Amino acid sequence: MSIVILSDVCKINMGQSPPSSSYNSVAEGLPFFQGNADFGDLHPTVRVWTTNPIKIAQTDDVLISVRAPIGALNISTEKCCIGRGLAALTPDNRKIETAFLFYYLRARQDFLNQQGSGAIFKAVTKTILGDLQINLPSLVRQREIVRVLDKVEAVIDKHKRQLAKLDELARARFVEMFGDGSNYPYKWDVADLSSLFKEFCSGECLVGEQREILPGEYAVLKVSAVTRGEFQPRECKVLPQNTEIRKGVFPRKGDMLMSRANTRELLGATALVDRDYPNLILPDKIWRITCRYVETTIFLKYLLSSPLMRQEISSKATGTSGSMFNISMEKLKKMRVITPPLPLQRQFAEFVTHNERMKRKVRASLEATQKLLGSLMQEYFS
Repeated sequence: MSIVILSDVCKINMGQSPPSSSYNSVAEGLPFFQGNADFGDLHPTVRVWTTNPIKIAQTDDVLISVRAPIGALNISTEKCCIGRGLAALTPDNRKIETAFLFYYLRARQDFLNQQGSGAIFKAVTKTILGDLQINLPSLVRQREIVRVLDKVEAVIDKHKRQLAKLDELARARFVEMFGDGSNYPYKWDVADLSSLFKEFCSGECLVGEQREILPGEYAVLKVSAVTRGEFQPRECKVLPQNTEIRKGVFPRKGDMLMSRANTRELLGATALVDRDYPNLILPDKIWRITCRYVETTIFLKYLLSSPLMRQEISSKATGTSGSMFNISMEKLKKMRVITPPLPLQRQFAEFVTHNERMKRKVRASLEATQKLLGSLMQEYFS
């Protein structure tokens, strides 16, 4: 095994944005990727094209984000233009396998983030990238490592697909029982949303630090704790010990959390809470909602997550394209919703509860496999 630097084994091409007048959405010119916002799980998704590309990446180049968040990775599937948020790495396949380089950079993402500098947006330079040290084994050994990691990644992907299928199953069951919002199978009563609530409260504006929370500490949730549709307790910022917490609204088992401010697409995202979290404080941008019956809370989460209800919430929001959109408590409470009989809500809640038990088992397997991948990458690349 030899120690080399990145510039020894690949060409580094730093991105540069073309004139905005050359942008288009009708596939004229080359695909243009501005930054990691265009990234998918492995390959980028084309949203914009340019007829005047300046910096060009080739098929199978490793694309790396050089601006916060630094180190996000994708692999290009075609010739494309890259903006200043990205760099393209063209491996010398006589020295290094593309997949090996990809995994190596994933393992070094935290280190690259630490190298970033800048008052507003942290970024890394071509020099910092080029000087990144790599413990380089033979090509034969590189391929062996890639085969092992690919197998573990395949298991991770399988678990993620299982979770997606279970989510899809719950949504399909909701539509089967209650309709899709435009066509209800029965003429149920309709009422103001507020009539279903037992408790409705918001959090408070607190400032914390982005790091892992330690025992005995308090943290304030970020809006991203609910945007995926499932509660993410790790999406939080740790509060200083001297922070004055006035409201102290924390997530409790059976609560539904809802974002009242976000981008138009993510506004009104909801998540159910699986247990009490007395060390996590709600921010002012998240509401805590509890209905009179647990079954109604579960029903309401899926109702508000339906496309038509999300569209209605979005239509009632205020804000501009340059800021967060916001829906008021008053407008939300006055929204009209169906109120199916409680036994039917209970039947759906039982289905969701069983579905969630299955998801917990899959998540446990997913987390164990992800931990294995991390251990292997530490072994291979440290």
